[in-house]
Amino acid sequence: MHLTKTIGYSDLLSLWTRGTRNGALRRLGSLKKGLFRCALEYCKRLGPITNPKLIGMIEGIADRIRDTIGQRIWKKGLELAHQWINGKVSAIFPKVKRWVCEDPFLFWLGTDALVNHRFWIMVQRK
Repeated sequence: MHLTKTIGYSDLLSLWTRGTRNGALRRLGSLKKGLFRCALEYCKRLGPITNPKLIGMIEGIADRIRDTIGQRIWKKGLELAHQWINGKVSAIFPKVKRWVCEDPFLFWLGTDALVNHRFWIMVQRK
């Protein structure tokens, strides 16, 4: 038995409304925004979308619309923390392992990276 996933008009309309309210549609490129608007109009006129490739593209756009600033901060903080732990930073600075386990530090790290676009360079002083 093969189940196909579909995306309907009500799903796309709720995402469009949310994206308009939280400003996520402004962050989308013109091509992605155009694809989403075409999918919305297609569903309105002809019914749900069943093409798996198109559904995958629309779900990628939907993830960007659902993404909040808090989620982006956490993702960036975790990404930098993983880089620090997997790199030489944790060997040079042992306290880093303890810091990356603390939620406030991860949130600060993600906020700092997104706002200031900094690349942290760890240097050991002699």
